[in-house]
Amino acid sequence: MKENCFAGALFSLCPRCLEGKLFSSLFKMNTVCPCCSLVFEREPGLFSGAIWLGYYLQLFLIFPVYLILLFKEVSLSYVVGIPTLILAVISPFTTRLPRALFLHLDYQANKSEFESRPSSRE
Repeated sequence: MKENCFAGALFSLCPRCLEGKLFSSLFKMNTVCPCCSLVFEREPGLFSGAIWLGYYLQLFLIFPVYLILLFKEVSLSYVVGIPTLILAVISPFTTRLPRALFLHLDYQANKSEFESRPSSRE
């Protein structure tokens, strides 16, 4: 089976087996894969880069909306309120997707480090 980093990240699947789910709920990430027991977090602070990915993803999605509202000369409350509401709705997705993508990229770049760690179950 050919590993597909982007598809696995998009559907929040384990980077090794592409079957186990990365998240057990909307915001809670599993510590190990429920299918193959891969430990997801190799070291504390591993997902700091995912925070930056999420920030730029939100900026990319919200900035055009902000500009459109700004140049339509609508009330300041709309210019601030509408992007804030959109951010509140998309935040779960812009939190999960960068974490999954960062994990998949890290796994592809450092397979040997992931494989050398002992597997464990929660």
